Amino acid sequence: MSQAVEAEGPAAAPQALSRGRRRFLRYWSLNVVLARRKGQAGFPGFSYSDDEWARMDELSNGITTGGIYLWLGAVTLTYMLVAAVVGGGVIGTAMMTLWRNAKDVPEPQFFAAAAIIIMAMVGLAMPLSIAVGGLVGDLFWPNRPAETPADGPLYAKVVGQFRRMGLFVGVLVVVIAAVWGLVLSRF
Repeated sequence: MSQAVEAEGPAAAPQALSRGRRRFLRYWSLNVVLARRKGQAGFPGFSYSDDEWARMDELSNGITTGGIYLWLGAVTLTYMLVAAVVGGGVIGTAMMTLWRNAKDVPEPQFFAAAAIIIMAMVGLAMPLSIAVGGLVGDLFWPNRPAETPADGPLYAKVVGQFRRMGLFVGVLVVVIAAVWGLVLSRF
């Protein structure tokens, strides 16, 4: 019986987030709290309970105004750099392997490349730029909120939302491409 209790004990205890994951959660919280304060009521694909909003309010307290602006600048710069790398990588790879003659690029392949780029930009570049920007913002956030047991599940929820939204938008592009192809083939 004591072995069963020991096995359940550590597994039942909430695991602490890594420094990077705490940083991401803190800055995502800052992002959504700032947007909410500016009148943006919600984000498609991102919804939170009252308790989660209260925790995000706590997580977003304490950063200086200058820190917010530097963080936003770093996020924007990082996102643009990742966009260039992802877009160039996907299109460059396609041109070197599939699209030897750029004049004859099949539309389904073009839309598939666009879907891959969009999925990477929503599911990877957005969270990455928020976290990298957080490295800069942390220089101006001396009194960061302490971690609580609720942070692990909140972090998991946010990451899952980004993944679902990336996949949803990518699939949406593929569906639009298929419909577009059908419409064009009729005329």
